[in-house]
Amino acid sequence: MTRLTWCAVFLSILAIPHSLPAQSKPLKEVRVPYALGGSTSYFWVAQRSGSFEKHGLKVVPIFMRGGREAVQALISHDVTILQQGSAGVILAWAHGAKDLVVLGATGNKLDYIFVSNANIKKPADLKGKRIAISQLYFSRR
Repeated sequence: MTRLTWCAVFLSILAIPHSLPAQSKPLKEVRVPYALGGSTSYFWVAQRSGSFEKHGLKVVPIFMRGGREAVQALISHDVTILQQGSAGVILAWAHGAKDLVVLGATGNKLDYIFVSNANIKKPADLKGKRIAISQLYFSRR
């Protein structure tokens, strides 16, 4: 009888891990600033398709108007990672943010378009006209 009891205990111990529900690992939260523009489209495809969660990340998108604001948030650790053009990062590095780590990629197209009325055909036609820009950069020297 003792041998039968020990066999039953041993078999039940072997069966316990398989009968417990799997405990999933908590997702790592990553706060990512974004601006509006075509260059962030791959980010939204990954976000909406669930690709980040599939790889253990809970990505929290945070709207930020421009690069300078996003770089400041990165330096202050309000965001975890940053995707943007290089101007803001280079300017921050030049002003002393030497601990920034930059990974870069270059595309062959700008994600901006120039919109004008029909009588503007070439750059010289802009002389004396008003134009608008997306954002001003002020650099202290």
